[in-house]
Amino acid sequence: MFIFFNRILYSLYCWEMVLDKVVDFLFTPFRLLLSKAVYKLNLFGSVKRHYHSYEEFEEDKKRGYEDLTCNLDYGTCSYRSKGTLCASLMPYFMLVISINKYMRVLPMPDMPFEAWLLITATLSSSIINFFCLRKDRFKTYFKKFKNKKNILKWHLVCLFYIIGTCISTYYAIMFFNAERFGFKPF
Repeated sequence: MFIFFNRILYSLYCWEMVLDKVVDFLFTPFRLLLSKAVYKLNLFGSVKRHYHSYEEFEEDKKRGYEDLTCNLDYGTCSYRSKGTLCASLMPYFMLVISINKYMRVLPMPDMPFEAWLLITATLSSSIINFFCLRKDRFKTYFKKFKNKKNILKWHLVCLFYIIGTCISTYYAIMFFNAERFGFKPF
């Protein structure tokens, strides 16, 4: 389980980095215009005091942007991939609860859908914390995964995992509210 969740987390991290590079590519002309304007305006005289040329200024901003997005400790790609993994595990738990409620296999308290969502969010967050995030375990796995050759296989597994999340979200909602919607799958 450690390797599976960390592989999925690594694939989500790679997807987030690709999305970030696409957004950076799309907005680079606007960012360059904005940075030229900031360099030329030189508000409070601090820009030209620290940077001798515009190229040095732009290189520092680009390096800071890369560090902000790709750093495993505080990078935005890392935070988004962790949140995506927690949120993608919730529908699977909700599907189990919804099928249990629909089939009446085990007795369940009559609680609203939002309460069950809160319970499954807590459960998925604690599972991801145990398997991936405790003691920064994911960093050691990420270093191992960067050297592997079969990354495409795990990216496809992650894609099917996310597609399964979407499908299980739909069925969890339908099974949970089967009486109200008149949904009869069996």
